Amino acid sequence: MITYGVIVAITISAGLLELSLLNEGNVTSALAAKRFGRFFLLGAGVAVSWQWIAGMIELLN
Repeated sequence: MITYGVIVAITISAGLLELSLLNEGNVTSALAAKRFGRFFLLGAGVAVSWQWIAGMIELLN
């Protein structure tokens, strides 16, 4: 559960950082924060899915 909490916290922080940078007019950095949030969430989802699939395969053995 802690893993999911950390993933959500980092994703929300990236979104808040993006909004803050947009309000300051720093579009390039806001876009980088947005991309980081998206790719972090994608990578974390893949990692969690991989662990889940590995666990299911291990149960079959």
